[in-house]
Amino acid sequence: MIVWLQRMGQRLRWADSFVLASPDYHGSVSGVMKNFLDHFWEEFAGKTFGYICASHEKGLTVMDQMRTAIRQCYGWSMPYGVSINGEEDFNDKAEIINSSLERRLKMLARDLVVYGTLIRGQFLQDLTNDDISDTFASKCRSLLIMITKSSNQTCDY
Repeated sequence: MIVWLQRMGQRLRWADSFVLASPDYHGSVSGVMKNFLDHFWEEFAGKTFGYICASHEKGLTVMDQMRTAIRQCYGWSMPYGVSINGEEDFNDKAEIINSSLERRLKMLARDLVVYGTLIRGQFLQDLTNDDISDTFASKCRSLLIMITKSSNQTCDY
């Protein structure tokens, strides 16, 4: 178990951006997602997040809960999320049949790559440049250097 947690931590430190996904359980994130956010919060600083919610409604409350947790962990959030509904969006082979969903997922993937790279790159520059003192990263430098020390390591899957 500890080896698995260490590997997960390495992968999280390596990534520039993430997609968090949760089912809508009566307007709340799943317990597994909450445990994940509580355990790995240090690895989220200066990274960009996108959100997907499986819901028969829009899943806005669930995505807002994930955004709030990420903001508390010093992460950045995309200003939108993607809600999916299994019966309306997928066929019995789990293939996407909703062209609108497909477009939204492609947009989210593209935006996470572009903005995740930009935000993380600037964050790391601010974090390591002692001449900068007026940014979020510089205000939290001592804590965040410890957290992000191994962010640029490669990740062996």
